[in-house]
Amino acid sequence: MMRKILLVRTDASTQIGTGHVMRCLALAQAWLDEGGRVVFLSSNFPAGLLPHLQEDGIRLCDLSAVPGSPQDAVECAKFAQEIGASWIIVDGYHFNADYQKVIKDQNLRLLFLDDYGHADHYHADMVLNQNCCASEEFYPHKESHTQLLLGPKYVLLRREFLRWREWRRTISEKAARILVTFGGSDTQNVTMKVIQVLERVKHSDLQVEIVVGAGNRCRDSIQEYVVNAKQNYELLCSIDTMAEVMAWADMAISAAGGTCWELAFLGVPSLLLLTAENQNGNAQYMEESHAAKIIGRAADLELHDLAQAIESFVQNEEVRKIMSEKGRQLVDGFGASRVSAALMKEGLFLRPAMPTDCCILWEWANDPVTRAMAINKNPIPLADHVRWFEQKMKNAQSVILILEHDAVPAGQIRFDIGEDQTTEIDIAVAPSHRGRSLGTWLLREGIRYFLSFNQSVKTILGRIREENQSSQRIFEKSGFMWEKSEFIEDGVLRYYNYNVNQ
Repeated sequence: MMRKILLVRTDASTQIGTGHVMRCLALAQAWLDEGGRVVFLSSNFPAGLLPHLQEDGIRLCDLSAVPGSPQDAVECAKFAQEIGASWIIVDGYHFNADYQKVIKDQNLRLLFLDDYGHADHYHADMVLNQNCCASEEFYPHKESHTQLLLGPKYVLLRREFLRWREWRRTISEKAARILVTFGGSDTQNVTMKVIQVLERVKHSDLQVEIVVGAGNRCRDSIQEYVVNAKQNYELLCSIDTMAEVMAWADMAISAAGGTCWELAFLGVPSLLLLTAENQNGNAQYMEESHAAKIIGRAADLELHDLAQAIESFVQNEEVRKIMSEKGRQLVDGFGASRVSAALMKEGLFLRPAMPTDCCILWEWANDPVTRAMAINKNPIPLADHVRWFEQKMKNAQSVILILEHDAVPAGQIRFDIGEDQTTEIDIAVAPSHRGRSLGTWLLREGIRYFLSFNQSVKTILGRIREENQSSQRIFEKSGFMWEKSEFIEDGVLRYYNYNVNQ
């Protein structure tokens, strides 16, 4: 089968930073994980970012036109046609409505990444705005077919962060390990200001990791300054271990750009400095959600105020604990997979169940249609369900997967592994999504997902009431064979087996 090609059109420089490229890389990795191919098309791509593409086998092609110009759009569309791209991803504030229209006029599929509704009109098939403050009000002028993917459930995190999904932070009594990070360029040299403040705080036993990008023109002066400084500093440049550094840190002092999502995902309690106007909405939302604290605008920074905030934050274990928990709740790490599913699989996406799924699973289980077809038809009390759910989440022999359709929970499939590696399966489509032919997809993809991590399983067993003919058809279409029937108190159960080695 031919691998679907994703063409990414984005740029990076000292002026615009590296954030657009890095979030596109996260989406590219999700596309690669689904078996696709990725090509980046860029103008004067920074050499320091090239290893990120090379590591994933992503091809880079140079653009000759002026970035964002009409000729840029023409060359992008022509190149997409030449390579047979399934989708074009465009990310950057220099791409406007006309740019989108040129691509759409060539009948190419376009996903446009946005942050604050900067284009006059949106012609793209999809617009992705991963920010907390994202709203349909940003897009009053769009085509009728344009689909909006809005909010932090679509946050794009690179693979290096996703490896930490199961990790949980321990909050220390004192935040002695501090991360300082202000993006790939830091044109305002906020990093130096923060270091100077750290020299003023009363704590003299701090360990500080300073991360700067290849585009930071002040890194030599920063290095010179910290050599003889009071605190224990380490300067890191263009690292590919950012997730490990964030996991190491007890707290962070950061800009309020895309790095905020990474900090939230890893539960890093953070003090935020606003380095651009378009960071205001995200920062305010994170502060209101108790996931971070805003210190103010970097341009108006009062060193005394920042020093006081740091001293208080270092000592306040309870505030940092709450902040860490709220951050993890804000970003679940499945955003790139959701977007990839929207592009590749008509919005269908499977993920492991999370603690926040407890209530919706209870609601689905008590739906009248679901109860009528259950082996035990009695309603389930919430307290009983919560105990059951918590036990399942802790049990390594139980796997619960949630089906999402366009980022909305649409069904569940559960696998319980027995002692002889025979696994019992349970499946349900949400009441709101019945009649959309999702059951077969959920069953087939759920089994494929489950077996990819449980290769010793030999047989999968399903038990279905005799009157539940729709479920029987779904199981039969998915390769299950009827084995036997069993009389129970209020009906007949049909047993279906799936031979993994068939």
